[in-house]
Amino acid sequence: MDFNNNSLPYRQTFSENNCFLCGKNILDKYSLEHVFPRWLQRKFDLWNQEINLLNKSSIQYRYLQVPCCQTCNNKYLSKIETIVHNGVNDGFDSFRNIEEPIIFQWIGKIFYSLLYKELTLLFNRSDPSYGNINTDEYVESFNGLHSLLQSSRYPTKFELHFPWSIFIFKLKPFCNNQAFDFSDDSDRGAVKIRMNDIGIIACLMDHGTVKKTLIDWFSCLNERTLHPIQFDELAAIVFYQNSLLGRNPKLVNIVDNNLDEPQLSVCPLPIGGFSLKPIFNSWDMDHYLVIFSNFVNKYGYSYSDLVKGDDFCSFTFEPDGSFHQMITE
Repeated sequence: MDFNNNSLPYRQTFSENNCFLCGKNILDKYSLEHVFPRWLQRKFDLWNQEINLLNKSSIQYRYLQVPCCQTCNNKYLSKIETIVHNGVNDGFDSFRNIEEPIIFQWIGKIFYSLLYKELTLLFNRSDPSYGNINTDEYVESFNGLHSLLQSSRYPTKFELHFPWSIFIFKLKPFCNNQAFDFSDDSDRGAVKIRMNDIGIIACLMDHGTVKKTLIDWFSCLNERTLHPIQFDELAAIVFYQNSLLGRNPKLVNIVDNNLDEPQLSVCPLPIGGFSLKPIFNSWDMDHYLVIFSNFVNKYGYSYSDLVKGDDFCSFTFEPDGSFHQMITE
């Protein structure tokens, strides 16, 4: 995703001496921001649990921290955390009333700061010569996401439509030790989070195209309560559809510096451009089923379990496309 970054009141940096969000040097006023907020770790007992990183190694959630200036940490991000925290505590019916940009800012911060943290973690802890897990060049490729995250710091007007796709579903909660689940597609900027009865799937940089494409397919899910395995199936669909996007979404970020505080306007450019090429590449069912099996293998299902001759198993949709009821609402 490309942005016009001229005269913007922030910069993307790749140093432990700079705030991951605004880019300011923080040697004098240093603080740390938890990638996964402390309230979330306490609520779902994540402190000593481990999460997998880009290189397939793992680290405990509590060690995932990124440099953050006190203003961004205590003024802007703290406000977002309070809203999301209250929504999660109150459950789905409360959470779904949170403004969508705030949900994007919260999820986007987790995704981006996780990439940022991997800049300082060794790829091979026993052999530092391999370098770190992540590179400046890779994180720099998410400059558009970094620009969108500035909406957490400045009043922002999103012209035409939101430049992301966010799906929120009501779930049947698992038992306490399985009430939280997180996964992402670090290459394409997709995230899945399950928290009790709240399920969120987000494509952070797709220009809103995935939601527009899947809206009819998902229309039978309105107001339904889903089993967690159904939520994972939907995540597989969204992640795969997002991976088929054959465009590099472009946005123009306009800054009004004539006010006491800069104001941002985000304007998406037409995603099709002048090309007649389809916006999405063709759906490959076999490729999708590989992704699907990766999402549901924790329930004991393998690729071979999902393939039934020329058909495939679905936990969510009947053959005619209607909703498959798994639980009593």
